Amino acid sequence: MESAAGALALVGSGEYLAESLVLENSLVESGRRGRGESARYYVQIPTASGHESVERRAYWRNLGVSAASRIGIEAKYLDLQSRSDVLAADAEMLENIENAALIYFSGGDPYLLTEAFAGTPLWATITSAFARGASLAGCSAGAMAFCSHLVEFRSMGRRSRSGLGLIENLQVIPHFDRMHLASRVPSLVGKSWWEVPTLGIDEKTAVVWEATSGWQVVGGGAAYLFGEPGEERVVAYAGQALSLPEPVGSHGA
Repeated sequence: MESAAGALALVGSGEYLAESLVLENSLVESGRRGRGESARYYVQIPTASGHESVERRAYWRNLGVSAASRIGIEAKYLDLQSRSDVLAADAEMLENIENAALIYFSGGDPYLLTEAFAGTPLWATITSAFARGASLAGCSAGAMAFCSHLVEFRSMGRRSRSGLGLIENLQVIPHFDRMHLASRVPSLVGKSWWEVPTLGIDEKTAVVWEATSGWQVVGGGAAYLFGEPGEERVVAYAGQALSLPEPVGSHGA
């Protein structure tokens, strides 16, 4: 059966920036194709920034509004900073999700984001909207949280936490070029302690899934896939494909 799902983007960095206009516009257009006239909103979910200051969260909110304006779509900001906020999501928030062309989880703390959304009715609503045609994107922390596993950096990657599970058998390291140069991410080749395949995504680069084309790299950097110990890593650039698990629910609700 042909998939009814929207596009799904794992973004290394750069949400809402002018350099991301082409990507974000394509995600909105995919959502409009999938949802038709109901796809009216560019929904911002800032939960990963819940530990940041009010001023900093306002900065990201305004940046998202500007991004939506450049595309020509109305922004909707869901002020969800904690699990209690997510569990208390009101009817207006649910309506915004139901009528979204694009639902965008921005960056910050992936562990906070996962703990806030795991197993909640709102996360079920979001994944249902995706399965029925809305596009879904996660930048940095958002990209990490979407996967089955989260790299635990404080253990130097020797163990993982559970993610939200939209993509099974995968974990993501965003900002991969910057982290690698700063020696925060050692060479992964032969590392027997990685529990699942690991996808590194450079800054201002995304790995995007669509039903018609599978997973492809978008942007100016590269994506790096590390599999079993001893396997050679796969490096892919803009327009090139990667073999990754399909998103859960991508064949319709």
